[in-house]
Amino acid sequence: MNLHRLGYAFTALFVACSAYAGTARVASLIYSPDITLDLAGQVTTDENAALDNRMGSVTLQDIGAIPPNANLTAYHRFNNGDQLLAFDITIELPGAVIARPADVVRRLANGTFSITFNGAAEGVPVGARIDAVSVDGNGDLLLSFDTTVILDGLVAADEDVVRFDGAAFSLVFDGSVAGLAPAADLNALHYAADSGM
Repeated sequence: MNLHRLGYAFTALFVACSAYAGTARVASLIYSPDITLDLAGQVTTDENAALDNRMGSVTLQDIGAIPPNANLTAYHRFNNGDQLLAFDITIELPGAVIARPADVVRRLANGTFSITFNGAAEGVPVGARIDAVSVDGNGDLLLSFDTTVILDGLVAADEDVVRFDGAAFSLVFDGSVAGLAPAADLNALHYAADSGM
């Protein structure tokens, strides 16, 4: 991810927030570049997640032992320290957990990994990758993909967000309706409880 794409991810995030909340109120940002960057003196690689407090400080998040050839493509952190992760390639994580690009991995605060969303089992087309993840107020997964996907008859473009409630998908953010260009790829996502999106 070059700086232009990194900035574009934030633009998509702020557009999404603005479309639902009126204004974007972001106290800090957590992101992962797809190249090695020096961010405020903190060297950040594509398998790192970096927390930017928006006051000049960047700190790496502990996401465990990630293979150096993997690119972290989606990240969500829970208040209890658990994390949701997605990767660009199939990798093996500690505990013999195999994670594919359409899967969401949960890393517990104690450092153990498990698959919380199995893309193949839920009908995500082969070749599609998750590039944004969050959780809504009901605990349902919010996902965006790097390409247009058809999920149980629901068509979701790469600038859209779908909800998965454990049984079915629904469209919760239509990027084109919100004003994103068709060429845009939403690759940053955060659910704001006070706005409902």
